[in-house]
Amino acid sequence: MPLLPRILVAEDDPLAAEGIRRVLAQIPAEVELSFTPGEVKIRLVQSRFDLLVLDISFRDSEITGFDLLRESREALPALPVLMVSMFDGPELREEARTQGARGFVSKMAIGSALVAATRVVLAGGNSFPITPALRSTTLSVRQLQVSEELRQGLHEKEIAAKLGLSVSMVESHLKKAKKTVKARSLMQLVAIFVRRGYQLLPRNRGSTKEPGNPTG
Repeated sequence: MPLLPRILVAEDDPLAAEGIRRVLAQIPAEVELSFTPGEVKIRLVQSRFDLLVLDISFRDSEITGFDLLRESREALPALPVLMVSMFDGPELREEARTQGARGFVSKMAIGSALVAATRVVLAGGNSFPITPALRSTTLSVRQLQVSEELRQGLHEKEIAAKLGLSVSMVESHLKKAKKTVKARSLMQLVAIFVRRGYQLLPRNRGSTKEPGNPTG
């Protein structure tokens, strides 16, 4: 009898993690759960897995899913990683692909899409399914950056100087971010980021200016 693939799910929300476990039971597979970056690192050292299903965001942690992705690629280059996120946008997909992930699935389409992507990645392929209907709920990388700097206590002018943007561009990105997450004020936008743990990008990754636009 062939051995079932062993999958480690790295997800900080226990309910979401259990939901992913139940979905992956359709494959079938042996699925284990980890809830913190530190726990994920320990499990990867102690056991052999055929796939890491990795959430992009970890609340109450300075380490992001992208940080874990980079570290796992360096330590275990043969281990395929499938990223999951509550967001579904081209910027995050491209970041995941660039950092070495083998797939990306939105949590909004976590059922059949996750099963299909997992099967493809376990078979040695790549899977980055696009969910067009979810694009209206997506924050761009730049919106995530300026919102995170706001959460860190910087004002618009300070954010503009740090990221190399114009003040008006920072204000525009914050306005769009507020609209996307349905925040009525900048204070509420910060509260939502703190509550939902929206720090998604690697903290040690240098900011870059957007192509073709020197002011962002």
